[in-house]
Amino acid sequence: MPPREVRSMSKFEAMRRDQHPLYRTTTGYDYGRHLEIEDGPLSTPKHARIAGFTQEFIVGPFHDSSLSSIDKSKQRAESWGRKVEERTKQMHIKYEELQERLSVKKEQRKREREARRRAMEQQYEAAVIIQAHVRGHQVRTRLRQERYERSTLAAFRIQQKFRSHAEVKRAQAVLALKKQLRLDGYASKLQRIGRQFLLRLDAQRQLAARRQERMAKRGSQRGGDNDSGLNTQDEAACIIQRIMRKHVSQRRVNRQFSARSTASSSTGSDHKDGRDNGLGAGGAIHALRATKQKIARRAIVTMKQRKREKSTHRLTGY
Repeated sequence: MPPREVRSMSKFEAMRRDQHPLYRTTTGYDYGRHLEIEDGPLSTPKHARIAGFTQEFIVGPFHDSSLSSIDKSKQRAESWGRKVEERTKQMHIKYEELQERLSVKKEQRKREREARRRAMEQQYEAAVIIQAHVRGHQVRTRLRQERYERSTLAAFRIQQKFRSHAEVKRAQAVLALKKQLRLDGYASKLQRIGRQFLLRLDAQRQLAARRQERMAKRGSQRGGDNDSGLNTQDEAACIIQRIMRKHVSQRRVNRQFSARSTASSSTGSDHKDGRDNGLGAGGAIHALRATKQKIARRAIVTMKQRKREKSTHRLTGY
């Protein structure tokens, strides 16, 4: 088995030994490289060669200092043992230091884990409290919204009820007004009918009085022709005064009735009657002559109105 090739020349520098001229290189001495005799087969540079035996050989004590000698082997073994022992000690020291650092790191990690665990517990408790507060706020907000919706709906229902009640009241007021107007119309009609009836009675009394006057006048004319003119003038004056007093009283009654009545038709008819009665003495005489025809026509109209009112009362109940 060939010897191990040594390419690093620093080993030769590390292991200094006695220099011998026989083992000194000649050509490659400039590089500071010295070769042993056993190192011939080693890979050497091209300028290094083994020195041969020359006459410069110096006889003297010589010991083998090559790498493969027993002493060197022992030295290497001892050195290796010392190195192994030192390395073992260093490894033990390193291991102890590493274990110490690991224990320190373990303690530090343990403290960090405890701190993280406590922080997580605090965060969990804080999260639970925050969630409880948030849920309470949400529940209160929802209940407040529900109460607001209920109150709004109740207010809407109340307003709707009051609006319907107000509409009913307005409708009742409109119906009552219509009913009152209808009753006022009926009252005005009844008053007009009553006035016409009174006028007919008055006209009948006046006709009877005129007949009696004419009868008395005829009797007086038969008794004496001298006093006929005076009696006729006195009777005419009495008739004119009576007609004027009747006209004034009728105007007063019509004026009071027009202030109380609300129907325009009755007011117009009253003023018409007043105008008819306010034509003076000649007009009053002419009106008295036409009273019978007017009374007949008004009686017919009154009968028709009464029939109509009876039918209306049966239909409406008013």
